[in-house]
Amino acid sequence: MVGWISHPGVPISSGSLISTPLFQPYASFVPYINAAIVLTLGYNTASAIGNIIYHSMREVADHSQASALRTISKIGGVAVLLSLLTSVFGINPSAALTLGSFSGLVIGFATQTVLTHAAAGIFLVISRPFKHGDLVTLSGQTGFVKEIRLMHTILRAEDGKKEILIPSGSIVGATIIKGLEVHGQEGDVNR
Repeated sequence: MVGWISHPGVPISSGSLISTPLFQPYASFVPYINAAIVLTLGYNTASAIGNIIYHSMREVADHSQASALRTISKIGGVAVLLSLLTSVFGINPSAALTLGSFSGLVIGFATQTVLTHAAAGIFLVISRPFKHGDLVTLSGQTGFVKEIRLMHTILRAEDGKKEILIPSGSIVGATIIKGLEVHGQEGDVNR
């Protein structure tokens, strides 16, 4: 991965750099250095792509939808990054896939409730049964929709004194009662 280091007129590859007596004691650290470079560049790239998606979606969607898509794209980027890291360490790809599948199964069972809420949150963001500013009753709680996140929806109570967090999984299968639509900070009510 580090083989592209060069100076104008003097090409230097990582192999020739490490073969010099000065760097010979540190040759065993090369895979870790390569992994650190891949990890840093990969995470920054995944974050940049997520931010590009967020800002381009903000022109056509609200904050909740754009933020959810940014999170999903970052998770996908990290998954690709982990597969790249296995190749940096020279791990057999089929063994890595087998281990990843088994780990995914164990983690999936352990975090079933969390994954249920995340999947329900994605459904809420895509289907948009309500939006920011709507007066709704969800799971017996009434308030104005402040924000729709993957894991929960935040309602501002009608009295404005408290925030109510309702898990996304409990919203998807429940009855949603919509009231008047409110836009703006002060509550400009449209009928």
